[in-house]
Amino acid sequence: MKKGIPAGFMTLFALAICFGAMGNDQASCVPGPQPQVQCSSDNDCLASEFCDQASGQCINFYDCTTDQDCVKVKAGCCPCSAGGESTAVNANYTTQWEDHLDCAPNTMCPMVYKCKSMDLPQCVEGHCELTTLPDKKYCESDDDCVCGGIDTITDDCFVGNKLYYNAYVDASKQCPDFCTGMDGQMTTKCISNKCQRVHQ
Repeated sequence: MKKGIPAGFMTLFALAICFGAMGNDQASCVPGPQPQVQCSSDNDCLASEFCDQASGQCINFYDCTTDQDCVKVKAGCCPCSAGGESTAVNANYTTQWEDHLDCAPNTMCPMVYKCKSMDLPQCVEGHCELTTLPDKKYCESDDDCVCGGIDTITDDCFVGNKLYYNAYVDASKQCPDFCTGMDGQMTTKCISNKCQRVHQ
């Protein structure tokens, strides 16, 4: 596993050199802001990072700001459809993730289906991870719900959890009046942990 150099160690190292050169004159030897980790290859970065050749900086595969930043990918060389596990990374870094796995050509995988459609990518405190939903309509608050688009699995008009929406709903297709109702008085609410359309 790749290992980076802890920032705290670098700070102590800089202080040791500083005091060695300057003696005990602490006032003239105050370290400034530490620079970001520079890299020339992935080996210079942590296991959760890759080296961005354009900037020369280590970038974390899992960094995110919104749920839409995250995408489900295989966690190892075997996909979930062939005995493997899944994980979630930033959607912009899927190519780098494939390179990071460094899989051998024609990897042999067991013919065991382990995919879970309700394991959905989510951004949690700036980190992409998989969240398991009981079902596609599950919610804990109104903010968990969304109405619109077509469910690509069932071809039905969609109302349900926003994570399922991000993963499986075609937002370019809409069902006229489905979300608002013919009278325009329908809205989407989380009621008893289920996203539902109700009259206002």
